[in-house]
Amino acid sequence: LIGFLKKNKDIKIELGGHTDSRGNENENITLSKDRAESVYNYLISKGINSNRMTYKGYGSSHPVIDDQTISLLTDEEEIKKAHQTNRRTIYKIIK
Repeated sequence: LIGFLKKNKDIKIELGGHTDSRGNENENITLSKDRAESVYNYLISKGINSNRMTYKGYGSSHPVIDDQTISLLTDEEEIKKAHQTNRRTIYKIIK
């Protein structure tokens, strides 16, 4: 991502933090915002201008694997992996 942003200096991105559905939703919003902000600060430390980025916490509102699908899993390791998949920071190009 750093290399891509350094090569494409006109691109602006949004960093979106996500959590799994476990826990309190208000806490998940805070956690996801903090997760995205951490990436934001890391990119700044690597020379990416803060004016090119925004960040937002989405909590558990946009899962990769939804709770219904997770509830059908029977293997504890698969359940853990599914929740881990939902805990992430993504970026999208906004300009």
